[in-house]
Amino acid sequence: MANQGVYNGLFGLLILITMLLLSVPQQTLMLQLEMLFIIIVAVYGSLTASRKIIVIQGLPAIIALIALYLK
Repeated sequence: MANQGVYNGLFGLLILITMLLLSVPQQTLMLQLEMLFIIIVAVYGSLTASRKIIVIQGLPAIIALIALYLK
């Protein structure tokens, strides 16, 4: 559980830094890559640990990725 907290905290920090320090085109690309990584990790977690990980961790990233593409 501690590792998951560190993972989530660092990803939150990375997203925040991306939002604050990068210009819009770079920001959009970086956020898309971050969301794709989170989705991949959620799929892997749902296959190896618990199926609910895809919903809890992957669904918000999927929604964010869709929002980035619609932007």
